Amino acid sequence: MRKLLSAAAFAVLLSTAAFAAEPSAPEKGGTEAPTVRPADAKGIDTVGATDELVIPDGWSLVTSPVGGFRAAFPSSPKVKEQPLKTEAGWVRMISYGVAPKNDDSYLMVMVGQYPDGTMSAMPADQVLKSACDGMLAQQKLTLLTDKPVSVNAPKGSSERSFPGRDIEATQGPEGMRISIRMILVKDRMYQIMFMHKNEDTGLFKQLLSTFSLQ
Repeated sequence: MRKLLSAAAFAVLLSTAAFAAEPSAPEKGGTEAPTVRPADAKGIDTVGATDELVIPDGWSLVTSPVGGFRAAFPSSPKVKEQPLKTEAGWVRMISYGVAPKNDDSYLMVMVGQYPDGTMSAMPADQVLKSACDGMLAQQKLTLLTDKPVSVNAPKGSSERSFPGRDIEATQGPEGMRISIRMILVKDRMYQIMFMHKNEDTGLFKQLLSTFSLQ
């Protein structure tokens, strides 16, 4: 079951990354997404979150210099690298995945490094919309919620924050639920994902509470 979940999660995130390179045209007469209060990823929807990093009991903190992020996982994640050919050229994909013990779920952080200038030259909202729409269509997902978010830039950065989207969807007749946070950092896209069987997103929130750009 865990191998199937791992493969399914990897497929979903690869499809998202591929479609991110094909921005859709802006909708005529459409309205902009509602503005949300900028917040660090570790402070969104997390009860009692503080500026101090709190690692859940038994979790392992992972710092990825290559991926440019830090996050805690329920156990040591399996790291996988795979190049992906897209309209923007070859993308370096690196994933960090783990299946929590005694739980039919899967947590993954995937980082996609696109060729310099390909993604940053396009409007971020269009890139994120294309990634979301393409993922939903290719993986035959039913969208439940979709909202914009802002994630704090690394300390010392000239940027204050980077745009992202939080997506909840279901897949298949059994209603497998998928929670994804996409973050676009210039020519790099982060995807934080939780694939699970019920509505409990506690593990996902714990992962988000420890995630930060580095």
